[in-house]
Amino acid sequence: MPAELSSNHFELFGLSPAFELDRARLDERYRELQRQVHPDRFASAGDQARRISMQQATRPTRS
Repeated sequence: MPAELSSNHFELFGLSPAFELDRARLDERYRELQRQVHPDRFASAGDQARRISMQQATRPTRS
């Protein structure tokens, strides 16, 4: 799995903490992460891998 669930959103998306963000870069990184952790990719994996995938794919967008 690509990201730790304990990381903050700047770390998760690989962005420097700032008030104004590069929206295109944020959108691109979001789609990339979703492709990596989407539950469909783990349909035939073990229970733990499917659970982790679901946790990462449904991670809240606000803390």
